[in-house]
Amino acid sequence: MTALALIPMNEEQNLFGQIVLLMLKRQEQWVRGATERELKLYSAILNLFPDPYTSDELDELLKTNRDQFSTGRRFVFLEPMKDGILPMLTFRYDFTADVPIVSLQIGMFKLNANKPVALGFRFEVPEGEGNHNYYHAQAIDTLRNGGLRLPCRPLVSATWPTFTLNALNVGTLLLCAIVSLYGRDKLADFQSAGLGSLLVRYMRDLHWNDPNNKKGNRFKYDACGRWWQAPKV
Repeated sequence: MTALALIPMNEEQNLFGQIVLLMLKRQEQWVRGATERELKLYSAILNLFPDPYTSDELDELLKTNRDQFSTGRRFVFLEPMKDGILPMLTFRYDFTADVPIVSLQIGMFKLNANKPVALGFRFEVPEGEGNHNYYHAQAIDTLRNGGLRLPCRPLVSATWPTFTLNALNVGTLLLCAIVSLYGRDKLADFQSAGLGSLLVRYMRDLHWNDPNNKKGNRFKYDACGRWWQAPKV
């Protein structure tokens, strides 16, 4: 059996919903204590895209649309990143497919000369036959789940490069996206926020996860503190 077949669908759905809701609730808390400059960025994004989901609204929708859902032309704010960046997310999923279909499309916003500029990426499952039939991420200039055009320069290519991801299923795809945005320490943050029991299964499958959490000598550190995978004996 493959790793995909070993993961109960409702577990992946639960992990997905809880992480997205946690990050949206943290963003809502951040707004209440935001600085003047942070609020200026927040307001500038709302001027472009005026219809975000609230956490209460999204919570109810995810409960009643567990198998299939799309944010449509709306979006979800995520917890702010470092360097004054505020990300937003559109997504769609279909857990009724043999291999679940999930697309995460993220816009990262920042003020430049008091105007919002953005950088976009999408994180997706294998697309079936073709050159993108693997877990991947790539740059985007439109959150196509909702047709939301980002304030950024036109891409050289909307197809390449397409970066391979160390993902085996929806759970590890989601963690790859989170760590790409916030760094590896965000997993420990989620564990302390009460998501530890949900995360454990997926964290074991991430080769870049803390080697101290691994059994045996799978990983070692070199003299500079870089880790590498030890050869099998």
